[in-house]
Amino acid sequence: MGSIPTTADVQLDNLSERGRGQYFYHDSNSELPVRDISGREKTEPYIEYGREFDLNSDHIVGAENYCSECYQGYIQSFLESDRKYLFLMTTPQNRDMDRQIVGYMEKDDFDDQGSHITVVGKTFLYDFEDAIPAREIGKGGGRSGHLFDEEETQTVLEHFKGCEDVTEECLEEVLQLKEEEGQDTDNDQFSCGCCQ
Repeated sequence: MGSIPTTADVQLDNLSERGRGQYFYHDSNSELPVRDISGREKTEPYIEYGREFDLNSDHIVGAENYCSECYQGYIQSFLESDRKYLFLMTTPQNRDMDRQIVGYMEKDDFDDQGSHITVVGKTFLYDFEDAIPAREIGKGGGRSGHLFDEEETQTVLEHFKGCEDVTEECLEEVLQLKEEEGQDTDNDQFSCGCCQ
């Protein structure tokens, strides 16, 4: 796995308009692009992060790799890079759709968990009707860890500019699903959003 980046290793300034893909499992009980809480008790992307730390004001602040270490190499290299965007991808479980890009997280900060490190930033999620088929973005657009160049990044960002942000609705849905499953709505220590 390698060592956890130190503060000096994490790059938060002078970020480029490029991104990296990150996959998560979708919850089949939701029409919104939220992680699989009811089926696999997934925790990532952890869009509750800003609520938990009272950071949500103009935007929802989320975290990736917060509750459970997963794809640490991807997250570590993303934090050490000058890439600004973590593009969130999932395969809708209740629709006949391939893997979709459903939103993104801007790299604003990080959180050292001791055993692993977390990306923290403003999070934006969009309805599946507004999603972008991942296969349409570059040669490896459908893969977790895919590196988005400037042109691919601009394509995604321009597409979402005209779409309604449903992140707040997604956060409400996540809290409701967690309550239905008997999970603590203030903190998670279950499995991550991409493994298993």
